[in-house]
Amino acid sequence: MTAQPHTVLVIYIRAGAERIWSALTTREESRNFFYETDVEPRTGGRFRLLKDDGEPTVEGAVLIHDPPHRLRVTWKELSDPDSIAGEVDYLLEPVGGSTRLTVSNYDDPAPPPEYLEMGRKGWGFTLSSLKSLIETGKPLPPPER
Repeated sequence: MTAQPHTVLVIYIRAGAERIWSALTTREESRNFFYETDVEPRTGGRFRLLKDDGEPTVEGAVLIHDPPHRLRVTWKELSDPDSIAGEVDYLLEPVGGSTRLTVSNYDDPAPPPEYLEMGRKGWGFTLSSLKSLIETGKPLPPPER
């Protein structure tokens, strides 16, 4: 995979890394702000994002599993059978009484500009909804289409 991510988002959440890790990696919590995340908790394990009907929308493998600090996975969008799997890296670092969550997205080659923009908006909303869920108990309402 390319050494440089094409997308990096950083968010600070007023919670410990363990709490954020749980929200990112458990099916019960992740469905509240994103897709249901199904992670086999080990390097080499399976990674999937599931829609409400249980159908996978993303499949991949766990490359790094270091709770509650880092999760790196391959990421294959199933809606596009010709797409090449990329990688997503979640890095959680304590900062005072908060945690800095950095999400980096790698694809080689990088997607076209319109897909990058769509992905960045999606990640921005998803991470904001995660922050809201953890800090207030409620995710953001779905964006209007």
